[in-house]
Amino acid sequence: MLLSSGIAFFIGLRQSAGTLRVVVIYLLVSFLSDLIFRIAYIFFDFYIKTGVFFRLVEFVLLIEFYSLILQLKKLTIFKRFIQVISVVLYIVIFEFDLTLMRTTNSVFFSLLSTGFFIKMIMEMKVNDPLKFPLFWINAAFLVYFSGSVFFSLSFDILGRLHEMSAVLSFGFHNTLGLAKNILIAIAFWISYKHSDWDKSLLEIKERK
Repeated sequence: MLLSSGIAFFIGLRQSAGTLRVVVIYLLVSFLSDLIFRIAYIFFDFYIKTGVFFRLVEFVLLIEFYSLILQLKKLTIFKRFIQVISVVLYIVIFEFDLTLMRTTNSVFFSLLSTGFFIKMIMEMKVNDPLKFPLFWINAAFLVYFSGSVFFSLSFDILGRLHEMSAVLSFGFHNTLGLAKNILIAIAFWISYKHSDWDKSLLEIKERK
């Protein structure tokens, strides 16, 4: 997953649209989080809970991302309120419990990604969704977070009971992360290939 997030990040470096820049930052944080964890654990035999930091940043960044693609400009104050409250919630109530943080993020962004697809189908502003970068990015988040909900409710519990289940749960989670990063990389590549499109991605214009 470390390699795939790094590759997706470098593919997305040329993106200029605000919505895609948020995703690029998200990938960078994911890459650095995994890298720091692995270096500390492999070379220094030290366990750093980088996942806690990543889940906090993930929530803030993806709230920003979905407020942009769902065009919730009138809810800016409410969005900031949710971002601040989420950080307080994670720190005070969850007490940096990674499982609770991951499950909360997974449920919340599964709902938002589903909502975006419903909105896209109802409005049908894009003739070919497969050429629409946000289709692939949202698909990436839907696959990852909906799969993570299943992961949190099943494999994570089993992993605490049996060592083999823990190995399977780790592999399942990494597979979800790999699928997410591949789909995001596809979105960046499509955006790069169709650089003549309006990169605001909020009002996509038809190619002439």
